[in-house]
Order: sequence, then structure tokens, then C-alpha cells
Amino acid sequence: TVRADPNPPVRDAPADFPSLFQVVGGTGAPTGERLAATDPYIGACQCTIFRAPGTYTVSLTATDGIGEVASNATNVTVAPALTARFAASAMSGTAPLSIAFSAVAAGGYRAQATRTQWTFGDGTGAVGADVQHTFDAPGLYAATADLEDAGFGNASEAFLIDVTAPGSSAPVVTATIDPAVNVTAGSSVRFAAASSDPNATFRWTLSDGAGASSPGFLATLAPPPLSVGANLSVRLAVDFGSAGGSAAPVTADYNASTFFATESGGFRPQASDLGLLADGGPGSGAPPLTWIGAAVATGPGAPTARWQLPNGTETAGGSVAATFDAAGEYTVWALAADRWNDSAAIPFAVAVTAPIAPLTIRASLAPLVGVAPLPVTGRAAAAGGSGGPYTYRWSFG
Repeated sequence: TVRADPNPPVRDAPADFPSLFQVVGGTGAPTGERLAATDPYIGACQCTIFRAPGTYTVSLTATDGIGEVASNATNVTVAPALTARFAASAMSGTAPLSIAFSAVAAGGYRAQATRTQWTFGDGTGAVGADVQHTFDAPGLYAATADLEDAGFGNASEAFLIDVTAPGSSAPVVTATIDPAVNVTAGSSVRFAAASSDPNATFRWTLSDGAGASSPGFLATLAPPPLSVGANLSVRLAVDFGSAGGSAAPVTADYNASTFFATESGGFRPQASDLGLLADGGPGSGAPPLTWIGAAVATGPGAPTARWQLPNGTETAGGSVAATFDAAGEYTVWALAADRWNDSAAIPFAVAVTAPIAPLTIRASLAPLVGVAPLPVTGRAAAAGGSGGPYTYRWSFG
């Protein structure tokens, strides 16, 4: 017997419905189950992920060990995707810094922007479509907006706020991550950073091994196993000195304990059935640096993985080897796409560091002979090592 949920709740697109059917009884081990729906994607992926709004009929046919067949069907309703526009009146400024935050929602199922939950990175929070907060002390703060609706949809964004001390002349750094919490697996996540220093360089590092050497990028992130949890840690490193400035580098961390959406029973909804697993390394080293990557794509239509190198060339297949001869910051991409217009992209940051020359010193002392008391002049010039400024110490036997 195939039991069907007669009244599945409405879910926002992309809608991944858990537990629509239950197969009970029969003789012997079941030999097969087959899904079908008025949405052809369901038959192709053998999943219950409906990616477009509408009302659909979906059925499951099961066969037991002696060839008996049973089937059942139900209807599902998919609401439009929930979208939201979150904004901050300022992303940086001198302490105390007052910022107005706002949220405007569209689509979804019974979505209300007034239910947006805000956290400000200083242990405080608020709820509402329009809220205001004052950051009293200098520092970097991760303010997050999180909106859920009645259709299991979610929209969110994180803002990196740079609050400076009065009179500070240090460059400021701001960033956003969209979405930032309760993200449906397989969704595209946009990372973007900026600085008041036009010569700043950026390096993103994610706890799942991905990263990029650029101010911004768009990535598709796969959740870790349930045993690991739903968290994701993000580190943004901004270097001013390497671009000719004198300010100290800045590092900002964003830690989301519920980055990936997880529903009751450990169910993690997916945006599509396209999967991309990739890894590569080493992440840094001196030239010539050989970087090796491997990727596997899964999903309907037998998608294949490919790689995109920093020079724009693409390599088909699941493996790649690239050699970097010059020092610099690079990004290598693992890519996948299927015939259902789904795509996935995972970046990897590669830092190629210039080799450190040996520390050398040239020195002279004059005159070397004379009548006491004898004044002498010493001159020294150092090179190599980790670079200047150098410290000199003279000793006179």
C-alpha cells in the first residue's frame, strides 16, 4: 500500500516536499519505487523538488518482492519564491554610529516584512520591517536580517559594519553575504566586500574549503553532513600593505550556526537535485605552484563537472592541474550545469607568494688606521629577508 499525504502544506519555490508518501505492507523486499508528476522534473530527478510556482499532481508507484504494484497520488501547491530587499542607511562611520535598517518583502506565502528578525553582532537584536540601532564602540559588527514566511521560505542578508574611533584615518571595510542564514542547499550565495582604500586586496575563506581572492563572488554551497551540523564560518581578510599602503591588515569573521536550513527530523531542503562536490589544493605556496583539483557532479541528465582557471580557460572533466609561475592571488572555479538550467559553482582561493631572498648585508668602516682618539664612520645596507625596515646593531671590540 502506498499512503499519500492528502494535504501537504504550501511551500515556497523552490519547494522540496518531505514525506509525501509512505510505502507499507507488501511481500518481500520492495523492488522499486517510481515518482511521476505534472512537473517533468520530478520524473527526471526522482525527487520531490518543485522549482516553479503552481499546483501539481505527484504520484508514487511501488512494486514489492513478488511483483505486486500499488500507487497513490496527491496534489501540492508551490507559492512564488520569497524575496526580500534589506538595507542599512550606513555601513561605516564614527562611534557612536546610528543606523536605520529596513526590509521589504515580495512573493512567498503570507510573508510579512514586519516579522524580520535582526541581530546586530553586539548581543542585541530587534524585530520589524524598520528598526534602528546605535553601535557605541568602535569595531567590526555582523548585523543580520532574517525573514521567514508561512511557506517554509527564507530570505536573509548579513552586513559587515565598520565602526571607527573618532579621529581614525584607517581604511574602512564593509561587506554583505546574501543569503546568510537558513539557506536552502543548492542556492546561490553572493559575497561582496568593499574598502575605502582603492588598493585593498581581498581574500575570502570558507570553512567548507571554498574561497576566493576577489572583492565579490557568487557560489553554490553544499551543506555538511547532519552529524557535523548546519554551520558555516566565513573569514574575510583585507590587506592594505601589500598594495602599497601602510595600514595594518583587517580580518573579519562571520559564523552562522544555522547557515543551512534544517527542518524537523533533520530534513534539509534542496533548491535542485544538481550536486557538485569539489576540492583542491594547495591553497598557498611559492612559485612554481602546482594546484590540483577534483570535482564530481551529480543529478538528472548526467551533468559533468568542469574547471575554470584564472586566465578564463576552461577544462572539461572532473580533474584539473594548473601551475602558477608568478606571485599573486588567484581563484580557480569548479563548475557544473544540467539541461534543466540549474548550475553550481564553487571557488577556490590560491595565494602564490614570492620566494624570500636570503638576508644579506654590506657594511663599511672608515678610516681603519689612525691616531687615537680615532673617530670612525660606519655604513651598512641590508637586503632580502622579509623586507625592510631593517634594524642595525654595531659592536666595537
